[in-house]
Amino acid sequence: MLKHKDGVCPLCGKEIEYDGYYIFDDDGATLKWECPSCGATGKAGFNWVFDQHYCIQDKDGNDVE
Repeated sequence: MLKHKDGVCPLCGKEIEYDGYYIFDDDGATLKWECPSCGATGKAGFNWVFDQHYCIQDKDGNDVE
């Protein structure tokens, strides 16, 4: 059974190396990886979720905390 953990090869459990750039889509991004230990390759998927609002200003440009 595959175990999915960021930065870890799902086949052998060793650290993976990310290769290239994020490929963005509507819900997040994917990033290619390769495992230097066992030679496996794949893509890691990342989903973007709402965190909070930042740098809020009112209609007059005043910062709101």
